[in-house]
Amino acid sequence: MHYLPIYLIYSFFLRIWLFLKSWYKDGFLFIYHKTINLLENLDHFFALKITFLNLFCPLYQDNSFIGHLIGPIFRLLLALIGTTIYLFIIAISLIIVILWFLIPLITISQIILNQNIFLYE
Repeated sequence: MHYLPIYLIYSFFLRIWLFLKSWYKDGFLFIYHKTINLLENLDHFFALKITFLNLFCPLYQDNSFIGHLIGPIFRLLLALIGTTIYLFIIAISLIIVILWFLIPLITISQIILNQNIFLYE
């Protein structure tokens, strides 16, 4: 019976450790993988590497004047829109990661300070 307090203390700190590992490591990996999967799915449409490699090629191999004129314009617009969307998704993911990391810290600080930031009195 004298091992019970040691077991309870060990279990308490183990649960805290497992929560922190689950919240921070697994949460970050989840957000990271979802972001990468979304960017890979978008890359099937935008194909930025191929678009930049073929930037000055005629559109749909149309060797007429119109094909040479429209091809670079269309591909440049596609690359700019794709890059903008990629940067927007990365920025949103970074904001989500930062908020994900701050949620436990804000919760613990509010418990310690005994204040509630979400209710106005």
